[in-house]
Amino acid sequence: MRDCIIAGGPNIWEQAAIVARTCDVVICADSGADFAIANGIPIDKVLGDFDSLSSEGKAYLDSSNISCEVYPCEKDETDTEICFNSLPKDDEIVLICSITGRIDHVMANINLAMKHHQMGRKVTLTDGQTDIIPMSGVEQVDISGIADPETIVISLVPLGEGRVEGVTTKGLYYSLDSAILEFGSTFSISNKLIEGESSFSISMTKGNMLLVIGKNQ
Repeated sequence: MRDCIIAGGPNIWEQAAIVARTCDVVICADSGADFAIANGIPIDKVLGDFDSLSSEGKAYLDSSNISCEVYPCEKDETDTEICFNSLPKDDEIVLICSITGRIDHVMANINLAMKHHQMGRKVTLTDGQTDIIPMSGVEQVDISGIADPETIVISLVPLGEGRVEGVTTKGLYYSLDSAILEFGSTFSISNKLIEGESSFSISMTKGNMLLVIGKNQ
């Protein structure tokens, strides 16, 4: 199963709605429901403390048969974490969220994604323009069928203590072959596809890092 969590926040692009419609299940964290409603995305469930959902969103949910789970405002986890924990552990998760909004929420969501990836889940964060894919241990990610590949920027960001080992790329202009990426280094920021390519792959053998795919704007 491929599940979608829609979180609230600014600057979530229309392309994210297209991604959401490809998922088997869509659940919203609080004001994420506003984005889903505005873009005609079918909602299976809404979870959270409902402190940021608009009055129009609340009215829509009240008049529908959409399942809602209300949590107290004073709690030990974010609405997004509640959504993560509510989904089957084997399901793939696409988290639609702001990547340019509150930095604490952005960082928390990235950490959530890495945590659940290390638990065995495939996880992708996206705002409809930038995708963030956690990678850890021995892993390979293959990306194909990229539209407008000349506009794409690819970065590899080592995450956490230690270093990332055995990093090998295919299809990228600045190639890596069993490279070591140190935490805190910007060595692997702002790569691009080889001219004429519309696919690439990244592999690694040890450590934790983020594969970031964005637009060169």
